[in-house]
Amino acid sequence: MLVRIRVRYRPARKTTISEERRRLLRSVENCLMSGSAAALLLVVWCLATDLDWAGRFSIPSGRLSHWQLWLALAVLLQVLRSWLGRYGRGGDEAMP
Repeated sequence: MLVRIRVRYRPARKTTISEERRRLLRSVENCLMSGSAAALLLVVWCLATDLDWAGRFSIPSGRLSHWQLWLALAVLLQVLRSWLGRYGRGGDEAMP
């Protein structure tokens, strides 16, 4: 039995991003970085409370009292920040 696979090549679409949108994406990217840093601070605080290295955590019970949730949120914010940064650069701007 002979199977043939046809692959059609299409050049990638080039999207142009206006300067206003780039500025907006950069400011959102910076806000996501601050949110991620705050989530990481809560991870350290909650983990230190679990190990009896620090005082009481501000959220003593419930879903938000677990350091794993805050770590997942920090990672999610960093991934979103990275994606927005790549989209905002548009491929034609050199990384600083």
